[in-house]
Amino acid sequence: MKRFAGLSLTFMGAISFASCAQNEPVQYPKEPINMTIQNSDTATLGAGCFWCVEAIYQQVNGVITVQSGYSGGHVKNPSYYEVVRSNTGHLEAVEVVYDSGKISYEKIARTFFEIHDPTQTNGQGPDIGEQYLSAAFVSSDKERETIKKLIVELEAN
Repeated sequence: MKRFAGLSLTFMGAISFASCAQNEPVQYPKEPINMTIQNSDTATLGAGCFWCVEAIYQQVNGVITVQSGYSGGHVKNPSYYEVVRSNTGHLEAVEVVYDSGKISYEKIARTFFEIHDPTQTNGQGPDIGEQYLSAAFVSSDKERETIKKLIVELEAN
């Protein structure tokens, strides 16, 4: 894990100048994006500041769209300011719609682990707060097994 931690902290530090207070993000779950691509699938991931994570996934070959929002909390449709106060239980997250004919969920998940340090407590890099914690919001047993496999692989390194 240490091998990825230094890289992710350096990389995230370099792009952390992007403000997390740009636009009001959406609350997940929401209606899926209607795509004409037959092989599209969706992954929802929290890896720190969603604007930074969004910018990274927009550069990944096979990713169709990336949208920032909140996931995992107990307040329906929270505002940015409610989430920042850490009283909704939500994490900043991105919804990644990808062409599963070009990129696998495993590659999406591997990128997730490479761009941040899921072991850092209370945030990511300079972004401190509960809303910046790490989470993979899985939607199937196959996704859960992929995440578990990658965790075991990374802990072994």
